[in-house]
Amino acid sequence: MLPAPLDGMAGISAAQPRTVTPPPVAPVSPAAVQPATGSYTPAASFSPPPQQAPGNSSDLSQLIRPIAELEREAIERAIDLCQGNIPKAAHYLEISAATIYRKRNSWKE
Repeated sequence: MLPAPLDGMAGISAAQPRTVTPPPVAPVSPAAVQPATGSYTPAASFSPPPQQAPGNSSDLSQLIRPIAELEREAIERAIDLCQGNIPKAAHYLEISAATIYRKRNSWKE
């Protein structure tokens, strides 16, 4: 005797594959797709920095930022967007919440 949830499956065997047909998808015109609102700008929309003369390092230091600085900004922004929910921010950043807590503690020192 099969348990109650499986009663209806008594006549189905492994040799009878079930075919599932997905519903048709209507084509979407490019004009119907609207860009998301917000302050996020995809990397593809950034223009390259202007060409600098070789050896002009003072200008380059304004164009190139340390990765640690970018990382801190990304973490702080994710926490803000998640209304202070660190585990949720960690999920979206694809890191552990422990990493966020550890980094925030190191920033206080």
